[in-house]
Amino acid sequence: MLRMTLLDATVVTDHANAAWEGIVPVLHEYIAIPNVSLDFDPQWREHGYMAEAVELIAGWCRERPIAGMTLEVMELPDRTPMIIIEIPATDPSADDNDTVPCRVIIQRHCAAHSNRKEQASREN
Repeated sequence: MLRMTLLDATVVTDHANAAWEGIVPVLHEYIAIPNVSLDFDPQWREHGYMAEAVELIAGWCRERPIAGMTLEVMELPDRTPMIIIEIPATDPSADDNDTVPCRVIIQRHCAAHSNRKEQASREN
């Protein structure tokens, strides 16, 4: 049975604030990349924005001190890259070699969801 512990609100708040201070500059860099879905940029590979966005996110993730984390950028022919990150789930009360069978999959595109054609038609 998993035991719950009380959290110190100040410690949690300080940790969250420090995490945001570290991510905000990277988010600014990320949104500055003119990367859009391949539906709106058929030459996405030639333009290189997708690769730039993927490398920025993958690089930031690689710098996180998360025990056991592995990261791989997968690229299939004619498909946009996918970042695969695996972090083993562990039970704090278990031995170091014990893991809890758990897998979470989070899928997110590294492209902005703005419709440039729609935006251009509004500007005209």
